Amino acid sequence: MFQLTVEKSAKELLDAHFSENDRPEFIRLYVRPRKSSRGSCLALKPDVKGERDLVLEEGGYSFLLSRHLAEQIGRWAKISDNGKGGFEVSSEKTFNYV
Repeated sequence: MFQLTVEKSAKELLDAHFSENDRPEFIRLYVRPRKSSRGSCLALKPDVKGERDLVLEEGGYSFLLSRHLAEQIGRWAKISDNGKGGFEVSSEKTFNYV
């Protein structure tokens, strides 16, 4: 069973953002290239549900995660405030593909 945690400060950022913008039905955890260094990291974006996605309800939001990605990152992920007005997504297994 996969567990997703949204820290209180990250939920407050989501709430503030979506008080001014349309709230998507789903928010996807996905892999994106790092902006300032080599490799990839986990990130968030609005998306639509695919038939092979896991749906994780947390903090009043519905998050999507592909089953394949869930296998790669372990049993849990945590969404935190990165201190710069954005989010950091960490997981059980270190995720940094080059």
